[in-house]
Order: sequence, then structure tokens, then C-alpha cells
Amino acid sequence: MKHEQVKSFLLIVLIAASLFFTWNIWTYQPNYDFAQNPELLPNEPINSEQRSTIEVVKPYQMFMHQGGQHFGTYSEAEINKLWTSIGKWEITDTRDVSANFSKEEFISWVHGEDQETKLEVLFSDNLPIETFQSLLNWGFESSGYVSFDRMVLPVTDQQDQQIYLVSYEEQKIFQLTANAAEAKNIVSGMFQDVSAHPEFFAHSVSPEKVLLLPKERLNFQSIQIVTETIKGDVFKQALFSNPSIVNQDTRPDGERYFTDGTRVMEISPYTGLVKYIDPTVDQPIFIEAKAIQQSINYLNNHGGWTDTYRFFRMNLKRHEVQEVSFQLFINNLFVLPDGKSSMPTEITQVWGNNEIASYTRPSYRLRTNLSDGENSSIESGDELLARITRDGSIDLSSVVRIMPVYELSSSAENMIVELNPVWSIEDRAGSLKIVNDLPEKLGGNTSGLE
Repeated sequence: MKHEQVKSFLLIVLIAASLFFTWNIWTYQPNYDFAQNPELLPNEPINSEQRSTIEVVKPYQMFMHQGGQHFGTYSEAEINKLWTSIGKWEITDTRDVSANFSKEEFISWVHGEDQETKLEVLFSDNLPIETFQSLLNWGFESSGYVSFDRMVLPVTDQQDQQIYLVSYEEQKIFQLTANAAEAKNIVSGMFQDVSAHPEFFAHSVSPEKVLLLPKERLNFQSIQIVTETIKGDVFKQALFSNPSIVNQDTRPDGERYFTDGTRVMEISPYTGLVKYIDPTVDQPIFIEAKAIQQSINYLNNHGGWTDTYRFFRMNLKRHEVQEVSFQLFINNLFVLPDGKSSMPTEITQVWGNNEIASYTRPSYRLRTNLSDGENSSIESGDELLARITRDGSIDLSSVVRIMPVYELSSSAENMIVELNPVWSIEDRAGSLKIVNDLPEKLGGNTSGLE
């Protein structure tokens, strides 16, 4: 009897154990979080470089207006002295003063044709008012979208320092008041040795537009720099959330192709470009106020600051896409490719739903200067205007800005790049043209427009 009871007990135990394991098998759900959550598989940034907004969004030129004369500087040291100081000033009052100026008074006031002493500080594109709020010690809450492309800081006898944010195209002026003790000293100090700077003249191209151009030729250094190609695996580790599942292939033309099944990255040895695309990201209405900071954060997160890049422009309508771009920046000049080189100089980002939709950038970084550089001069304002008039292809009334840049050309192997100063012209459509005086030196075609 006891033997039969033992057998029955063991049978019950086996049946219970079988039911237990069967239930666990049926209900088992593996933990896919490790594979699905990018935070559990951290990617590796290209480097550890981090940049703040005030380091990336900066003026590229400053004019000093005094007694109807105009002096200009591209000196990084002088511009940084003002820019880093402005970020510490406390803003105590804000108001829209656009209605105080007629169209004629606006142009005269901005460029110091009213004989007053003031600084005019230029940015490469319109900046949202929220960007200025983040750069300045300013608790202003914006209502509606407003953007500005320059600052005007007058030298007056008033106790506080006035800062005017100016939209040149819209003729909008927003007045800020700063009560920092050093503010007035910094602004007035910019005029202590003003005559040592190149003098500019005002050239009116329309009732709403004046261009300030140098009276004499301007001198800049020409530079030769050794470059280094960044390996494709470095970009793979930095840009894909789960690099371990990324497949790669090299095509017959040498282009490398990477994908995780959804996102795609292409690296071309011929164009020098890295293109990363996430086709699943929708592109909703562009929010300019957030775009610049969002783009800076993205570059910080994956170590994308491989060289000195500055904010250049935003929302390029001619491409019918919504993008933010950063341009290579050396010796306080933007760098543009010569059109023949396979060495791009721009980083672009397109955003949608707070996610990166596409990202395009150079596949190289600059390494070693081969020399300190020789001085090279670019044309005076009168010489430049004469060249443009002879060419006849540019309507000066449509010109947004004329500024010196470095033109980048490269060797056949792209190992060494040469940077030479030239004039560039930007029109309302956002097109950039380089004015190259090389053909004139050689006695060939003098149009010089590429």
C-alpha cells in the first residue's frame, strides 16, 4: 500500500512540474530592451569636444561708425572681446522702437550716416529672438516669431548701455537696456584706436540697401593645411544608435554604404561627404526658435565638432527644405570650396519631430598647418564694384551681403588643402558666388564669377 502511495505522489509531482514548465514556456517573453533601447548600447562619439551656443553663434564682422566715417574689423580677438562681455550684461528693459524710424532714417541710423558713434555687429543670417535670449542675460518672453541679423550699440552719455537688435530686411528694431557697469566701457573702448582699422565707404544699391566696402585692399593670410580622413567606422559608431547591427558594403565606385535596416549612411571618397538619412522621420513645420540649439546639441552628442564650425544660416528656401547649416571657420573667415575640390566645408542638418531626418558633413578634419602663411590681398571696394559691373551677371540690389571668405582648393589626393582669401557675394535667394581675381591676374576672362 505504501509503495502505491509513493508512486502516486511522484506522479503528481511530475505532472505539476510539467504544467509549471509548460506554462513558463508558453508565457515567456524575452527582454528585447537591450537591443531596442539605444541607451543600453551607447554609441561612441567622434571626440569629446563640446560647444556652447555663444561659441558657435557669433558675429563675423564689426563696424565702428564715428562722425560719418566707417571702420571695420574681422579680428577674432576684438569681436570676441565684445561678444563674451555681452553675454554677462543684465538686460533690464525691452521695447520695440521700429516705429521711431522712417525708411530713410533707418538706413542712415544703422550705418552711422547720422554722424553718431556706434558699433554695428553683423551675423551671417537672421537669428530668432529666442537665440538672443539664450545668449544674453535676458528673461524676455517672446510673443510671435521675430529674428534679427545685426546689433547696434551706440556710445552715449546715458547711464545704461542700449543694445538694438535689428532686422535689416524687415526694418525692425528691438531695444534692450543693459545696466552692467562694464557695458559702456567695453563699447566705448572699441573706439580708442579706431583709425588703425581699415576704413570703409557706404555704397547705396537701393533705397533700402547700403553696402559697406573697404576703401583699400584688405590683407589676410593664405594657409596650407594637411588633412586627415575620418574612418567610416568612426562615423558608424557615432551616428547609429546600435552600431552592432549595422551592415556595410563597399560599392564598385568606392562609395561605402552602411545601414541598420532603416537608417542609411553613405560615405563618398569622391565628394568627401558623409550622408546620414533616417527616412522614418517626418518633417513637420520648422520651428526656427529651437532649431539652432537642437542642432548644436546634436553635434555635441556625437562629437561632431571635428574642426571650428560656426552657425552659418538656416531654412534655405531655395532648396525647399528646412535645414540648419554650420560652416568651417578659420581666422574669423568662413571657408567655401572652390567648386573643383572634393573637400566640402559645410555641415547641414534637417530636423523632424525632434529627431534628425538627414545629416550631411565633411568626411575629413584639418590637422597641421604647413606654414604660418603669406599675406594675400583682396580687392578694394571700388575694384570689386568695377569687376561686378563689367561682369554684368549680378544685380547689386538683390545682394544681401558681400564678405571676404577663404576659398578652399585641394591637391589631387586631398591630403593638403590651400586656403586663399577672396570676396563672396550672397543674394536674396541664398546663392553664394565667389569672386576670384585669378583670371584677371593671368589676363584671361575677367568675369571671375564661379
